[in-house]
Amino acid sequence: MRIGRLALACLGLGLVVAGMQARELWTLWSTPEAVHLRSGDAAPPLRFRTAEGKDQDLESLRGSPVLVTFWASWCVPCRAELPELANVVKEVNAEEGPPVHVLAINTSDEARDAAAVIRDPAYGAFLFGVDGDGSMARAWGASVLPTLVLVRPDGKIAEVREGYDPHMGGRLRGWIKATRRKQAE
Repeated sequence: MRIGRLALACLGLGLVVAGMQARELWTLWSTPEAVHLRSGDAAPPLRFRTAEGKDQDLESLRGSPVLVTFWASWCVPCRAELPELANVVKEVNAEEGPPVHVLAINTSDEARDAAAVIRDPAYGAFLFGVDGDGSMARAWGASVLPTLVLVRPDGKIAEVREGYDPHMGGRLRGWIKATRRKQAE
């Protein structure tokens, strides 16, 4: 009898969480015109205030490769992707070449829900922004979480990845090395 109540409580909690996620996704992506970024497109403007209160602009990072990731605290694949990004960036930034920057845009969350991730020292190299109304995600065509956009040093889109890819680390390392080689030529 106890196991039955526990299972019922877990099912109820799961339905509540699923309902909250569906509401957030509807709010985020109920836009009349979808944006689809492609390789070679100019990166849309991206301006936000970091968790430390500093104004940040993608344009100020021109000359370096930038990884822009859209994530949410309730998104399990997003939470799997962030540590992988941190490891890749730590590794490649220890090598010679222009630094790789990560702009981690928390979307469809309340700031307090993202605070634990934002304050995690493992992500100290990330520049976190909060996109509470989903406007940045819409402007960048982030209709799936996580969405990772690779921006070349010249400000053009190199690649857009939707969803979590467990092999992303190797692909990112390859892309960053190739980008640095091209930039050195």
